[in-house]
Amino acid sequence: MSNSFSELKNRIRVLLPPRAEPCSISQLVNGYWRVHGEHLPFGEFGFNSARDLLETESMRDIALVTAHPNGFVTVQAAQTSSGATSSASDISDKPRRRRERIARPESAKSPVIKAPLSAELTTIPYPPASRSRKLKSAAEILDEELPSKHDLLAEIKRRNGIMRISELDLFCVRNYGFPLSLENAKRILGTKQATCRLEAFTMAFQNELHVQYSLDGNHLLKELKKSKPVVRPSPATDAETSHEVQYARLLADFLTGYIREQAGIRLFVTDVARVLLHRYGHIPQFSVPKDYDGCLQLVKHLVACSDGNLELSYVGDLGFLKLAEDIPVGAPDWNGNNKQHNCRVS
Repeated sequence: MSNSFSELKNRIRVLLPPRAEPCSISQLVNGYWRVHGEHLPFGEFGFNSARDLLETESMRDIALVTAHPNGFVTVQAAQTSSGATSSASDISDKPRRRRERIARPESAKSPVIKAPLSAELTTIPYPPASRSRKLKSAAEILDEELPSKHDLLAEIKRRNGIMRISELDLFCVRNYGFPLSLENAKRILGTKQATCRLEAFTMAFQNELHVQYSLDGNHLLKELKKSKPVVRPSPATDAETSHEVQYARLLADFLTGYIREQAGIRLFVTDVARVLLHRYGHIPQFSVPKDYDGCLQLVKHLVACSDGNLELSYVGDLGFLKLAEDIPVGAPDWNGNNKQHNCRVS
């Protein structure tokens, strides 16, 4: 241990400042760490602190610890018997070089190279990202991953212009990993007001696609050969081949049976939309009426497709849907016969 303590004493002697420039004990400890890369090992020799180590009898010949009235404690190199500080002649070259490196002033550091560098050295191959760049939200990342509106239209045209929504949904899952849900469809097509996928495609591709409703809910998307809006055919022309008219007849038959079961009541045009929404949950193939005029146009179309079973009557400016005069009132019984009712509401 004596050899180790003498080596420690030698290291501390090199770090001690001259008598005219005392330093604090913490500065001495930090200098020991910077030079030797380790903490001052006072605990290995049974001392509780660096001050206890420096105030021992063994250190008085090299270190002088002074406690000031303000509580500040400084340490400096001790004065030898000849009146001068300890000479560096008994110190090896290596500790002396370390002492010179610590005592070197800040201005003696290596000068900064101010000569201009070449363009090859100053060019950064991969410049760092700007700190002011805003991080993308989850919705923006999702928008980048989803296909565009034109991608869906191109896929429909690639399938000879005919494709079901379920097939388009499978295409999105296979190629993009996202299902064609209502929210994704509204993001892709830009139809935020749509209430179902059918309405979203109708609003987005009214001049490119003809959207047909299917009773099983698997709607059909057909490409328009001519870039014109879809003209709704009348029942008198091409009624058998028009799927839309067939579906309108289905709704008209339901309303006919509903009014018959209700003893032939008259339905206000806005109540017609309410009954259909209550029965089907939505009105496929037709945009959901949001005002009186929209409901009136829907009722007119259903009356035209009812084969004469329904009529539209007016009381003032208000329209009502009722049964035709020759239609019996009452729900059919189990034998298929009509149960007659004596009451009629004209």
